[in-house]
Amino acid sequence: MTARRTTVEAKNRDAILERLTARRSAIAHSAEGLHGEAADAMEHRDLSDLYDVETVADVDVGVTLTLATRAERSVSTFDDAIARVADGDYGLCTTCGGKITQARLRALPATLRCIRCSRMASLTGSC
Repeated sequence: MTARRTTVEAKNRDAILERLTARRSAIAHSAEGLHGEAADAMEHRDLSDLYDVETVADVDVGVTLTLATRAERSVSTFDDAIARVADGDYGLCTTCGGKITQARLRALPATLRCIRCSRMASLTGSC
């Protein structure tokens, strides 16, 4: 007898996939926009700024690129969540295997852990 791996009912699977996909798309769009902003800032830069150690423009571009990188990582976590839905593992904690509450999944739809395991990971410093 095989154990049931999924906590996602078939009728909810499409709604979950739709929410995850929409969120992923919005974040990916933001990442693209941030990369565009950084490219525009670099393109319109005054060449005399190249001799400054660090200009405000450099800091702005650096912050924008950092935000874009974070958005790209977030896209990746949503890709992983979508794969977990397909695999039947969505809603299961990757640490303990227990169910992740619906409230937590609504707040953090791409989360990997239940609240208990997440707290333990933050206390021990493991990600």
